[in-house]
Amino acid sequence: MIAFNSETDFWGRSLFGSPYKEEKDVFRINVTPKTSESVTEAFIISMKEVSETSVSVTMAWDQTSVAFDMMF
Repeated sequence: MIAFNSETDFWGRSLFGSPYKEEKDVFRINVTPKTSESVTEAFIISMKEVSETSVSVTMAWDQTSVAFDMMF
């Protein structure tokens, strides 16, 4: 699960700063992580198939990636 939270100065799950507040989540999405043999050194968010109503998002870091579609 990935949660998009409205608290922009928050980092991690209460490791630094104020504790995580679930009620500040803008939305959550269930994802299935995939493992790759190749390594992505830096965290990447890529957006493809962008239209006025949707976008396909991929997030990748190290040997893990998740992909999901967003409709708006």
